[in-house]
Amino acid sequence: MQRVAVLLDGGESAEVGVTVALPLVNFAGSELLLIRTTYDSLESTVPVGAQHWRRKERQARHYLEQMRGRVQAVQGVVVECLVSSDPLLETLKPLEDDLDLVILVSSGRSGFARWAYGSESERLMAGLGCSVLVLPAED
Repeated sequence: MQRVAVLLDGGESAEVGVTVALPLVNFAGSELLLIRTTYDSLESTVPVGAQHWRRKERQARHYLEQMRGRVQAVQGVVVECLVSSDPLLETLKPLEDDLDLVILVSSGRSGFARWAYGSESERLMAGLGCSVLVLPAED
């Protein structure tokens, strides 16, 4: 295993993915890639200014850099960060040949929200050529 990606949304529940990834990357000597996308399907339909997107990107970079610092301070693993403004599948598709595993925490969306927006986990599992580990969101 050469490279493991963890998808983060800025919430504590998604950080469980990092906790799961660390023993794997330590054991295998793998690289850890932390990914945060600023894409929001609701915001993509509403006109917002460029300043809004720049602010979201700065916040995402800051969050990932903080996470990188926390991981490297404790584990000493090689950590890369990637911020994208594209949906997850479009962000990951060009990287799939270089990824051995993608880890994400399911938001547990159900009902109308799942019908309207679909399951990101299902899209990734169907659309990527690498392994995808979906962890349940903690209550």
